[in-house]
Amino acid sequence: PLRKGFDGAKDDPLESDDDDDDDWLDEEEDEEDEDEDEDEDEDEDQPPARKKPEAKAKPSSGPAPLSKQEERDKIEAEVDRRLEELLAQRGRKGTDRAAFARTLEELRDTTELAPKKLALTLHLITAYFDINQNMLTTMSHANWSKCFGELQGAMEAVAKDPTLERTTAVGGQQLSEEPVDTGDHETEEQAAEAAAAAAAASAEASAALALTNVASHLLAFAERLDDEYYKALQQLTDSHAGGAAAAEAAAASDRSTYAARLRDEPRLVRLLRGLLDHFKGSTGAPPNMPAAARVAV
Repeated sequence: PLRKGFDGAKDDPLESDDDDDDDWLDEEEDEEDEDEDEDEDEDEDQPPARKKPEAKAKPSSGPAPLSKQEERDKIEAEVDRRLEELLAQRGRKGTDRAAFARTLEELRDTTELAPKKLALTLHLITAYFDINQNMLTTMSHANWSKCFGELQGAMEAVAKDPTLERTTAVGGQQLSEEPVDTGDHETEEQAAEAAAAAAAASAEASAALALTNVASHLLAFAERLDDEYYKALQQLTDSHAGGAAAAEAAAASDRSTYAARLRDEPRLVRLLRGLLDHFKGSTGAPPNMPAAARVAV
């Protein structure tokens, strides 16, 4: 009976149904594989898709780029415009003289033309002198040193290229050894009158010595620098003239300053000697003995 029961279990209808389900699943998997193969064959038969041509960049409608020469000309024109504006402000009430000098220095460093660079250097020296508004007070050592350095550079430029003395045009207001004014003018008319008077005085002095515009400025600046130097020494010396006690106290505070100013004398003498040689014709410029005699004195 056990065997019979076992044989009967083999013919169990539930088991036969499971076998039928397995066969049905196998058939579905075969059909899916066949469909995938057909899809792959269709993909291989189709030609590859064409790429859309890239749109060509449209030419820009803006202005054409400037050449290097055109850019340089544009910069030089801007330097001329700014210089004209600055010179129109010189001597006016409320003008910041220190900022005025800094702007001139920036313009001088911007230009690449030697004559214009020299002209801006001469304007810059005048601006440094203008910072000291009162002729009775002593010019600061810092500004005096700046004037000295700029004047020395201008003389070196003229010695290196003597043609600059003839080709450099110092536009705008005429430079002079004296400041345009000793205070602020109330109106532009007064500033213009003061500038015209200074220009006339400088032109008369240059005509008497037959100097070019550049040479007259070099001479005037050298004389003004020499005057400011001895004025500073005089002021430091006068501070000791108040008795023994006052002199001792002043000596303690001014000794270093006085010694520092004395160290400026050798380089000032060398600068004046170079200007003397220039007017004698040693640098290639035409000799001018009256001007040389003025420097020697």
